[in-house]
Amino acid sequence: MRTKEALAARKKAGVTLGRPKGEAEKLKLDPKRDQIEKYLGM
Repeated sequence: MRTKEALAARKKAGVTLGRPKGEAEKLKLDPKRDQIEKYLGM
C-alpha cells in the first residue's frame, strides 16, 4: 500500500492521524538540559 492509500485506510478505520495535540510531556533532550544550558552560557 502506498502512503496516501494507507493514510486513507487508517482514517476510514477511525485511527487518529498525525501527532498528538498539545505539547510533549517530555522531550528527547530533557535529560541533558543542564549540559545544554552550560554550553549556551559559554
